[in-house]
Amino acid sequence: MQAFETILCPIDFSEHSKEALTFALSSQLANTANVKLVYVLPQINYYDLTFTGSIVLSPGVEEVLAKEKESAEEGCKALKASLEAEHPNKTFAYEILEYGEPGPSIVKAAEAHHAHLIVLGSHGRKGFDRLLMGSVAEYVLRHAKCPVLVFKK
Repeated sequence: MQAFETILCPIDFSEHSKEALTFALSSQLANTANVKLVYVLPQINYYDLTFTGSIVLSPGVEEVLAKEKESAEEGCKALKASLEAEHPNKTFAYEILEYGEPGPSIVKAAEAHHAHLIVLGSHGRKGFDRLLMGSVAEYVLRHAKCPVLVFKK
């Protein structure tokens, strides 16, 4: 089996993303790989009631967004430290991407970091839930220029 040089692992701190990361690190895929963790801050759209298309942020939204970014930073730092302790022979880094759609953001990050493999978890939504929520994994599978491993438990 081929070993990959750079593996991109999108994380959202869900069990699905943690299991995908654990699988990738325990397999031969990541023998000597550099592992790049990517967290995408959710895109937030607030439109005024006049439907002019102008963005109106509610009072306090800036604080909520700052806390979310701070929380993501703390989570990524803790995860990186934990992974480095468990896997001292691997290199880990993380990046927090600013407010975007997860699928396109992950694909762009993979291209920017010249990822050789993307490993991500799937929530496994079906039917109406999938129609409403979309599928990040499916988007990444269709648009990534490198191999994609979707881990579904």
